Amino acid sequence: MRLRSSLRPPVLVPTVVIAVTLGYLATALWSAPPIENDTISASFFPVVVSTVMLVACGFALVGGVREAKPERVGPRSMKPVLVVLLTGAYVAAFDTVGYFVSTTAYALGLLFVLECRFRNPVLRMVIAVAIAIAFYLFYAELFRLRLPTLGEFL
Repeated sequence: MRLRSSLRPPVLVPTVVIAVTLGYLATALWSAPPIENDTISASFFPVVVSTVMLVACGFALVGGVREAKPERVGPRSMKPVLVVLLTGAYVAAFDTVGYFVSTTAYALGLLFVLECRFRNPVLRMVIAVAIAIAFYLFYAELFRLRLPTLGEFL
């Protein structure tokens, strides 16, 4: 593989995200074990998310390396960068504005960036709220994780 082809977004973006995710995973594992005394700790969620992200980026990296033709320049080539920026904003906003607001905004942003097949903005908002509620039920109710709320910071 030539250096020029390895600098294309389908290869470069997953590589950078993998490097950042490995640092995030190392920090999560260093802070506390994910499971302690038969219960999950604060590092459980970051470890799970990092592991899923590493697997997904691995598939994206393999797909980018296998891609024979260079990606055309245009708005579509910016999607991976926009997803990374959106994810960074989500992580930064999570503690400040709380779980529900940040997760709903993140899901809505992903629906727009990834060009969800539903064009109606109200329907997209309903889908984003449903995603936030589903993940809340999964983490807060099933795993009993305390998620930040907007009211804690007002």
